[in-house]
Amino acid sequence: MHCAGVEEEEAAEATKAPTETKVLWGPVTKQVTDAIGAPAAVASVLLRTSSATAEVAARMKALVPVNILPTAGDTPKSLAARLAQSEYLHPKFVLSRGNGTGRLKYIDLNSTQYAQPRRVRWGVPMEVDRPQHEHETSIVRLPCYPHSYARSPLDATCEVVPDAVYQLSLLLWKEARPFLAPNSVSAPPNYWEQCFYYTAFQGAMGRHQDNFRSEDLLYYLTTKDTSVLASGKKLQVPNSSVLIFTTGNAPMTLKLSYPVSRQTAGDRAKYVLHPKLSIELGAGTLFILAPTDDLFFAHEIAFDAETLQKHGSRGYRIALVMRWIRDVHFKEFHGSGPYSKRLLVSPSMVDSEDERQRKIKKERSRGK
Repeated sequence: MHCAGVEEEEAAEATKAPTETKVLWGPVTKQVTDAIGAPAAVASVLLRTSSATAEVAARMKALVPVNILPTAGDTPKSLAARLAQSEYLHPKFVLSRGNGTGRLKYIDLNSTQYAQPRRVRWGVPMEVDRPQHEHETSIVRLPCYPHSYARSPLDATCEVVPDAVYQLSLLLWKEARPFLAPNSVSAPPNYWEQCFYYTAFQGAMGRHQDNFRSEDLLYYLTTKDTSVLASGKKLQVPNSSVLIFTTGNAPMTLKLSYPVSRQTAGDRAKYVLHPKLSIELGAGTLFILAPTDDLFFAHEIAFDAETLQKHGSRGYRIALVMRWIRDVHFKEFHGSGPYSKRLLVSPSMVDSEDERQRKIKKERSRGK
């Protein structure tokens, strides 16, 4: 496995997309976005990947246990019951809906019928920079990418990327390379999330930004300070792309939304949608999200009504999301044993999390 990049001749080969690669959507010119009231041109593109990709993608598909895919006789309840027992999917604790107590209660997403995607997380390992104690199981240093809606950053999970996934992403990176942001060109991604969406649960992901916040856009529109492009949440390498490769039997529609004025830029709930910024992600497509688009636009994804009706409980989409994560966000994870794939939690991390939770409770009690 190549962990630090690619060799010179390999990089030279990658400067051109294979002839079978086709642009299906994007970029969108400023003339078009001006006409619909969007704040900037769109640099993102959707590609139809080459036939060579399909052959390599089959190796990744072989990793997926059949019992986490929907079957002909499935109901939402039966599918959720199987997912709850899966050792392949990573646990994800999210807020329980409608518990009626007024208190925060969390539940493992895999046991629910919620719309959010179920996930598996992988990373390229870095060498552990300290001696390991005899009582420790194998420890690996991997990217840590916590989600804001999760119960705690200490619940983070990650595993060493399987070779089948790495080889597929290397091929996809080569095909995407002519369209990538500058800091994604020199080396392939180092972090992956395999996201499972199911029509049985009306699978979707709500409006969000990956590496920026709506406040970042408001700041930029107010100050025109371009340094914001190099900051964001600082999990991802500044000025790097996000790649999303789709497999499965049911397409989903990704929509870019945007503020029509500076006054609404800081509130994503007030962003608007337009048909020109609606993109169907079907099997064999690769969406390349440009970092500037993650600043100027939010994005969301869902199955449309026609797809839900056509597939009933048997539809699914698997999205392989690839990112470039900064080295400072690599943390130690258990590589084996009963805590395999879970974050190695130190006493100081527990203390920090306890303090964070106390602040959250104090803010809630004040009605913030």
